[in-house]
Amino acid sequence: AEYRGLVAASEEQGGRAEIATVTGDNLSVSRDGDALVVRDAAGGQARISGADQIRSNGVVHNIDAVLMPGS
Repeated sequence: AEYRGLVAASEEQGGRAEIATVTGDNLSVSRDGDALVVRDAAGGQARISGADQIRSNGVVHNIDAVLMPGS
């Protein structure tokens, strides 16, 4: 499967996207000016400083804060 990218996904959906984590929780991604912001179910948020970095075992998105999994 081809990876279409978090940036592209958010642009295609009006500046918003939902992504699933490895634990099955969902994170919401939205635009804040030129930045992408990701929010967890608990209300925590982080700015994405490096998106769509494809690695051999997945895709990495660098963020500037810790997000917590759902309970």
